[in-house]
Amino acid sequence: MPPDLHIPAWWTMPCIALAFGVPAMPAHAEQRPGGTVAQDALEAQFRGCETTGWCRFAIDTASGSDTWMYRVYPEGLTHMQADEPLSRAVRDRLNALLSSMIHQHKRVELHGLRGREDGTYVARVTVNGADVASDPIFAELGVRAPAPQR
Repeated sequence: MPPDLHIPAWWTMPCIALAFGVPAMPAHAEQRPGGTVAQDALEAQFRGCETTGWCRFAIDTASGSDTWMYRVYPEGLTHMQADEPLSRAVRDRLNALLSSMIHQHKRVELHGLRGREDGTYVARVTVNGADVASDPIFAELGVRAPAPQR
């Protein structure tokens, strides 16, 4: 007899979604070619950042009955490895900045959410309309990504 298989509760919905071919995107987001998502902004709940530069955000589905967790790299900041010296400073600043905004009941939104090959996402993260990557501390640390050429 095979041993009991225990699946953590947080894996239940993604596993069911994959089994039935449901994309792991909010119901009100439309996947476009190239991994971009068509919507103006998604309201998100901040759940903390890691030294690799991505932050966890919870996004409610259109029905409001489910919440999806996303690992999102804030657009406008350079991507770095967890062992780089500045990675902890960037993580700490993102955590301090976004946590402070939550306690002030500010609106956190993800703009232009799009998937990456590694299963994470990239989006412009704003708090009450202000881009998080525009924080002057990131400029001092030298971790702002160059603006895209148009």
